[in-house]
Amino acid sequence: MTTRLETLVAREVLRDTPRRNVVLMESDAGERFVLKRYRDARGAARERAFLRFGRGRGWRYLHVPRIVEEGDDFVLVEHVARETTNDRAGLERDWARGDVDLWVHALLEFQEAEFPWRAFTWRERIAGALYPAWRTMWLYRRFRTRLPRRLGRVLPALVAAYGIARLRFRGVTTHYDLHGENFAFARSARRMSMLDFELPYARGDPLFDVVYRLVLSATRFSEWTIEAELLRAYVRCAEKRGHAMVGLGARVRLIALQCTLGCMLYHDDRDEVDRHRANLQLLLRGAPLRRWLERVLERPVR
Repeated sequence: MTTRLETLVAREVLRDTPRRNVVLMESDAGERFVLKRYRDARGAARERAFLRFGRGRGWRYLHVPRIVEEGDDFVLVEHVARETTNDRAGLERDWARGDVDLWVHALLEFQEAEFPWRAFTWRERIAGALYPAWRTMWLYRRFRTRLPRRLGRVLPALVAAYGIARLRFRGVTTHYDLHGENFAFARSARRMSMLDFELPYARGDPLFDVVYRLVLSATRFSEWTIEAELLRAYVRCAEKRGHAMVGLGARVRLIALQCTLGCMLYHDDRDEVDRHRANLQLLLRGAPLRRWLERVLERPVR
């Protein structure tokens, strides 16, 4: 019996990483699909499980691709037409009325999905709970000779402040790689399209995905416009839905620091790296950073 996959033709390799190979497929009739072949069995099982889980949620704002066919090491899903997906273009679009609310509500729908706790190992649960702290420390220890000395002096206090705040809020389902290709406006419906659900760690900080996504825009903090609007709208909406924003300043600071270091150390675009370096200087200065964050959020920050 011929499978659906066997009737399709490969058109373009969309991504090829140590963990997976992603290929755009097409039928004779011009219908498009996306084929993912996995090299990591655990990540493959988790993504397939989340795709089935997400399709059954009846989400209003978020679209999760439909599984067409699957096997031990692959999954074939529908292709979702989306807007331009590189990190800067995804935020520099013309934002229509209601787009910010759609963006925020779609992210919250994903975060509030109670993906089964048993899907994660104990190590993945601990790593998710403290991800910004241990990841920032790992980056500093590995690259300390390339980083400002002041970072080494302030980092223990920043990690401690985050740890104290972490005791006071509940973790949520977290993507951990919410860049422009993984979270974009769908073209065919009034929804956000989210991709790649390998979910390497368990429930994380509700602020992680939103701050990570905004830092990836590589915009200087002093020039944030739509970034500021999205963060402000997210915090307000999340609070209304019962997410505790305790320790807001310490949490945003450490998450932004971790993401900024990652962009500085792993990205090749010199102009973007220079903008991230400028942001790092502000992240290392407590009082100026707090004043900036209070302007962004339009509220006092502790």
